Amino acid sequence: MRFSRRGFGSSAAMWLGCLAATGALVLALVAHQSSAPGIRVWTAARDLPVGLVLTKADVEAVSISVPQRTAQLLLRTSPIRQRLTRVAPAGALLTGADFARAPATALRLVTLTVESGRAPAALSRGAIVDVWATPTATWDAASSGGSRRVASAVVVAAVSRADPTGALAIKIQIDSARVSSLIAATHAGGIDIVEVPDAAAGGS
Repeated sequence: MRFSRRGFGSSAAMWLGCLAATGALVLALVAHQSSAPGIRVWTAARDLPVGLVLTKADVEAVSISVPQRTAQLLLRTSPIRQRLTRVAPAGALLTGADFARAPATALRLVTLTVESGRAPAALSRGAIVDVWATPTATWDAASSGGSRRVASAVVVAAVSRADPTGALAIKIQIDSARVSSLIAATHAGGIDIVEVPDAAAGGS
């Protein structure tokens, strides 16, 4: 029996093609198994400062495909009402390490009514500010030493207009232990809000 060289060459090419296709399939399966396709993770919807307790407006859920090792680091559960421990720029993927282990139960939200011109005009949620109280006639200015800072590097949770005069209602996050002294100071004198530029901490 005689074999055709042409037939043998065609068969060899066919087998080589099958082997190549099989190898590509195996590689694709391995890559698929080592990745986490379509997992639901969370990103920062805007620039978020450290210390901010997150709301729905601060984050966005997205579906991405990443390696398994990376997927294990990313936050898979809702970050709502969790307190950030680092600055998160807009679009950043959030990880479990970005949040305080303990719930933000030690924080309270206090609303301050601030007269027009005594707070930055463009103040918005996420800003870091100091709160200053200035003595009025009913406050003992001599013992107080004049204007004093009553809260340092606190996070602004919300800003809205309080009344037609231009006064603002500024809601800030503050540790529960500081609430009493803050309220006492704000009722005894006028309030000024001073923004802290490029702040790295908040909530004290």
